Amino acid sequence: MKKNKFTVATALTAFLIGFTATALANETVTVDLGTGNKKGYMTHRASGFHGGITDTLPGDDLYIPMKARLIRNSNYSTCVKLYERTKRVGAIAQCNLRSSKPPPTSSDEAMQEWKSYVYNSVYDAVHVRGWDFQWDIWNEPGNPEFFGGTWPDFYKTWKAGYDQIKRADPGADVVGPSMAMFDFERLKEFLNYCKDNHCLPTVLSWHELNPGGQGITHVNQVKDHINQIKSWMTGNGIAIDRFSVNEWAEKWEVANPGKLVMCLTALEDPASARSCLDRSGS
Repeated sequence: MKKNKFTVATALTAFLIGFTATALANETVTVDLGTGNKKGYMTHRASGFHGGITDTLPGDDLYIPMKARLIRNSNYSTCVKLYERTKRVGAIAQCNLRSSKPPPTSSDEAMQEWKSYVYNSVYDAVHVRGWDFQWDIWNEPGNPEFFGGTWPDFYKTWKAGYDQIKRADPGADVVGPSMAMFDFERLKEFLNYCKDNHCLPTVLSWHELNPGGQGITHVNQVKDHINQIKSWMTGNGIAIDRFSVNEWAEKWEVANPGKLVMCLTALEDPASARSCLDRSGS
């Protein structure tokens, strides 16, 4: 009896394998490589690093061919250390001035320290070294891991930092708010505050990291977000035409080639922004 059961099961398995193979053999997949939807050559606008390089690693044999367009580092001392390597490949050097708590609004001393740090960093870069940074004021202000205050605390921190950057270099590019995800309502609130207080960023930034624990989920996601905020800004008298998606994938997604191709496609769109990939995947 056991022999009969085994024989039936074996025969059924063989049939299913044969049926699947036949079905697959009869299926036709067409790949259209025509020029009808051609968007031009790859721009590498999504190529870059956030904290993912040192002064020697990765080696130039890997680093140079990636054609990085944006390299973002945190804290001025690190930005200084990696500036020349960043510029050697023609990338934008984006310096995230701070990404740690407590907020400068916690005390008068903390606010004064913040103002001095920002002014001295920008002055040293521009007037002593002759270097050109984009200044990203704070990383993920809505994330308690990086900013220990409220949103009103951040707005005061932003205004103080912005004023010191412009005092040291009136023509500086100021990047922000570098929120952890695209939050339309919060961005509107931030931009209204900046408009009223004369501290609008020259480059509007956020991270495409969703609450569900994943980065970009559709090739149209970045373009749709940019179009949404651009439309609102146009209707509210705010003229910002540069955008930076400076983190866009979670660390567990970097080993998924299919997911990364979709992310790169989303960021390659001419309507999108410059971006970078974190050493841990974002």
